[in-house]
Amino acid sequence: MRACLVLFIGALGILRSQANKPQHPKLSATELQQLTAQRQHDLDIIAFTTDLLNTSSFGKRTEIYCRLYVDQAPSFQILGVHSEKDVEQLYAKLMRSEPPTREQEVRRQYQLKALLDRIEAFNENVSTCRGMVRAGAQRIPAPDELREKLADARKHLAGIDRDIATGVISAPEKPIVKNQPKLPDSQPILLSKVDPDYSDEARRAKFNGNVQVSITIDEHGYVESVTVLNSPGLGLDDNIVTALQKWRFKPAIKGGVPVTTKGVLAWVSFRYQ
Repeated sequence: MRACLVLFIGALGILRSQANKPQHPKLSATELQQLTAQRQHDLDIIAFTTDLLNTSSFGKRTEIYCRLYVDQAPSFQILGVHSEKDVEQLYAKLMRSEPPTREQEVRRQYQLKALLDRIEAFNENVSTCRGMVRAGAQRIPAPDELREKLADARKHLAGIDRDIATGVISAPEKPIVKNQPKLPDSQPILLSKVDPDYSDEARRAKFNGNVQVSITIDEHGYVESVTVLNSPGLGLDDNIVTALQKWRFKPAIKGGVPVTTKGVLAWVSFRYQ
């Protein structure tokens, strides 16, 4: 009887300790969706960076780099998707769908056109990037930089996998301060944008095309300066600068502090209707 009592008290103690143990809230559906998207982003970075490190051909390295560079441009998001692969998957999905109503069919056609425009713009901007790399105006990161980026992406991916498995978002690690400067912990993220107006001259010419710009984003997320890289003329440059100055970003973060970022490439599209 005494042995049973001891066992009962021991079991009761275990139950009490479990009851007193702090319970962590599980991930919400939104948090899980965000982590899944971040996980895919890390996988893409790892795949592209590994390919860059393993490729010796300058032409192939340029192609890999430019496709990733354009894919990660903050202005290159549409219909809630960002990467080239996501765009292609959404386009294929929409092509297979059969909307039951006329209204939904009109919406599907609008989305298909927007995706096709995005794919066209993507290919044009990759071509522009290739030209800049060949001309020496843009540099592919050195192997040491790539290996550091690869290590960071793998570490971040491991953290995401841990968070998904445990159902708890872990606290961010404190940044390690080193003597040499490092790239920002995060790049600027586009929050809102304004499309540039057509000039009378561009409207008469029915101008269609994409214009690449280089911008400086300050620590508050405002566009500090704009440089038009491939001016289309037709009186559009001033309109482009005016529109870009109204864009708003989540600023880059370095060491936990918002910082100014120079030389951010962005694209504006003109589609004459």
